[in-house]
Amino acid sequence: MKQREFSGWMFTYVSAGLARGETFDDWIREMVLGPKFVVKSYPRFCTRGYAFTTHKRRRSSTTYDAGVCSASGDDVYYGHIHEILEIKYLGMVGLPRIDAGVCYIFLLT
Repeated sequence: MKQREFSGWMFTYVSAGLARGETFDDWIREMVLGPKFVVKSYPRFCTRGYAFTTHKRRRSSTTYDAGVCSASGDDVYYGHIHEILEIKYLGMVGLPRIDAGVCYIFLLT
């Protein structure tokens, strides 16, 4: 129950505090307001020397780079990249560059 209700409680707490004139650190206000409500989808994404493509884009290709694996402790997860999404947090943690708050999410199937 705590995990499901915390974000709503935090939003209400900070919003009510701001309405009363209380001050909060920039990063708290920005996290409570959430991401920009525009999401971009990409068929291909390159980062740190790695290139990722979606499974749909690579079906007809002779090479395959849409499979990924990730280890977490003793568990290893494998999957195919179904979609690559870009979500932006505006001014994340008080940083002036807009792309400092960009988060890329890889949806696996």
